[in-house]
Amino acid sequence: MDCNQTENKESIIANVQKFMQDGCGCRRELKSSQCSDQLTEETVLDNLYNCLELSHVELDLVVLANIQAFTAIEAIGEKRKRSPPYSFLYQLPHNALPLDVAEDIKNFLSNYANENAVLLPGRIPGFKNEDIQLLSSSNTKMNVWKSFKRACEESNKQAVSYTKFTDLWKQFYPNIVMSKPMTDLCFTCQQNTSKLLRAGNLPEEEKSECVQTQQEHLNSVKAERELYRKVCEEA
Repeated sequence: MDCNQTENKESIIANVQKFMQDGCGCRRELKSSQCSDQLTEETVLDNLYNCLELSHVELDLVVLANIQAFTAIEAIGEKRKRSPPYSFLYQLPHNALPLDVAEDIKNFLSNYANENAVLLPGRIPGFKNEDIQLLSSSNTKMNVWKSFKRACEESNKQAVSYTKFTDLWKQFYPNIVMSKPMTDLCFTCQQNTSKLLRAGNLPEEEKSECVQTQQEHLNSVKAERELYRKVCEEA
């Protein structure tokens, strides 16, 4: 039985090889080429070997699947046949940002933070992360964007909109943030504020002492700030 199957397979392979050598004898359109010329003998034999390894039931399923596939293709027009499915997934949007522009924004933010940001030790109140770099509360993201736009104009590079700039800021450096108002206090102010918050159950004398200490510190800071402004105006 095995010998008969082997002889049968060899006969089938020999017939296919002869068919590929002689050709099918048809002529396609104006090119005068045979259908069999569209395939190489190696490709045909590879598919033949795969089919010979299948059972009759499996081979019938393969044949039916190919018939159904080619029937569906013949029913489709040329334009739809050429269009790949979901082709929009492989195309960049018309407003896609060039890679070099994104790199310029990333480098600008890094340099700006190194020159202007403050990295405080420990956890900063109001923030969960410990690697936060704080920019002054007197500054805004709009001012940072204007500085970037000015730098691009001076170097003849492409600038981006404020919205795109802030989106890339969040993507590249979420740890660079603006200080919230009343959080960029000096160490003395922080200590006095903490004492006042815990002074609810203290005697009146201690409460008054905490308030007086904080007020003296504020008066001293106010005098120093006025002197600093005066010196700046004279300079």
